[in-house]
Amino acid sequence: MDSKKAALATMKMALRIIIIALVILLLVYLGRAAFDFGLSVFSNRTMDPPPGRQVTVVVEQGDSSGAVGEMLESKGLVEGKWTFVVREKLSKYSGKIQPGTYTLNTSMPLSDMLAILAGDNSEEGEEDQEE
Repeated sequence: MDSKKAALATMKMALRIIIIALVILLLVYLGRAAFDFGLSVFSNRTMDPPPGRQVTVVVEQGDSSGAVGEMLESKGLVEGKWTFVVREKLSKYSGKIQPGTYTLNTSMPLSDMLAILAGDNSEEGEEDQEE
């Protein structure tokens, strides 16, 4: 009987160790993902080194920041839709994206893209913006 109790206690301890190890691995994975996402949002990394490639994008009236982010991601201009959405919400251009046709570059930082899409004429790269 004592050997059964000892075996059961050993199995419980092993199960606890496995569960704790899995929780630690999950926390490490989530921490890494959060760090990478934060880095993509707050750094001014570009998708390509200069000179990059020119990409024409069309923002329609009523497009949400999510729709614009999805379009920019599909054209290789940003790392991900949510990177654009969060950066836009935290920037001075929040809610100021203007409809129009724009020429952006894959070597352009996200901050420059936001300025252009918001109609900030102090930035280079704007094609013809509709009012």
